[in-house]
Amino acid sequence: MNETLEGDLRLLHSEIQTGLGDPHRLLILFRLATGPKTIDQLARSLDLDQASVARHVQILRQSGLVLASAFRGETRYEVSDDRVPEALVLLRGALRDRLVRREAMADTLSVH
Repeated sequence: MNETLEGDLRLLHSEIQTGLGDPHRLLILFRLATGPKTIDQLARSLDLDQASVARHVQILRQSGLVLASAFRGETRYEVSDDRVPEALVLLRGALRDRLVRREAMADTLSVH
């Protein structure tokens, strides 16, 4: 494997693994893909308590996936790079395709 690629992948893994390692954090990233949100807005849209959302957002910030900015006396959060939610959409699509193929294979096997 190319040393640069291997190094990039190791860095990607170490930098982003924690941020993407929880379904709630993935949902937060999808919510933030539509624009900046406050902790309260995220908590309401996800039906989670504010403390949990704040903890998840902090992890996303530490992973470099989310940025914070002050706006009219509130802290608003946004994705650090629009490619992050795009990558999640691509991965979700690949997973859905895989599940469809698996279901089709199971249907084929059950017929025989």
